[in-house]
Amino acid sequence: MSESHEILLARWLSGELTKEEQAILESKYDLASLAETMKGQEAYVPEVADGVSLWEGLEDKRRGGTSTKKKGKGLYFALAAVLIGLLAYFLLSSGSIEKIQTDNKNLNPILFADGSEVIMGPYSHLAYDEDAYNLNRNITLYGQAFFKVEKGVPFIVNTEAGSVEVLGTQFDVWSIDSKYMQVACLEGSVSVKDKQGQSRNISGGEQVYIVKGIIQEVIPNIDLEEDWRQNYRKYHSVSLEVLLKDLKRFYGVNFKSSADVKNDQFTGVLPINNLDNCIRFIETSLSYESEQSDNQIMFKHAK
Repeated sequence: MSESHEILLARWLSGELTKEEQAILESKYDLASLAETMKGQEAYVPEVADGVSLWEGLEDKRRGGTSTKKKGKGLYFALAAVLIGLLAYFLLSSGSIEKIQTDNKNLNPILFADGSEVIMGPYSHLAYDEDAYNLNRNITLYGQAFFKVEKGVPFIVNTEAGSVEVLGTQFDVWSIDSKYMQVACLEGSVSVKDKQGQSRNISGGEQVYIVKGIIQEVIPNIDLEEDWRQNYRKYHSVSLEVLLKDLKRFYGVNFKSSADVKNDQFTGVLPINNLDNCIRFIETSLSYESEQSDNQIMFKHAK
């Protein structure tokens, strides 16, 4: 069973699916029959801690959470308990999940079965159902990637912050946070949607951001090639917390900030191939100072 489908099933249990996500599940599972089967399992559903892991091998990157209770049951990610008595059902419906993970050097193009191409950024992760790909081109992405999509059935890139849908085009997606996302279209057109269901269509030479979970207005994109392949990164109204998390992908350094500045907003351009210059630009732009020790850089307000 697709790991992304596991997450959708868990959210289905909680009644939190969008119409689009519901359609994805209904195309693969008989939800009505599943609901009937689950009625006999409710007594066995325990309370569990909230936490969604999209990628094997990333246990140390999981976000901690607190359990969400409803009628004495843990919701949101109660999938482990749901599997009691339903394992055979899911195994019969399972697909072959292809997972791809890059390090700080692996940027080689990856080809899909239909000829579509993806170039993944540093420390990024991608997964899709290989068996169902020709009928359902659904991709799950954490990090950053450039897509060149062949025409065919809709090609959908799902992230924590939103989704991008296209029939055939070239576009770049960046998302490492549930409230922030950047999509730049280089050719053709794409539809970008946030988790609230609001959407924007952008064409070649345009880009759009999701900021604090809300999709913004369409703005021009002056780059003919994705910025991270040109050794710099453009940021627009991104919190310092997300900014530092992204920069770690390129420098392999643990960036930290004092609690009083982590929600400060940054808009500007930073180099991703020169750590000293990057630090200096952040300090100058935001009136910060930094402290460096043991592979860690801490930013705080300048005295």
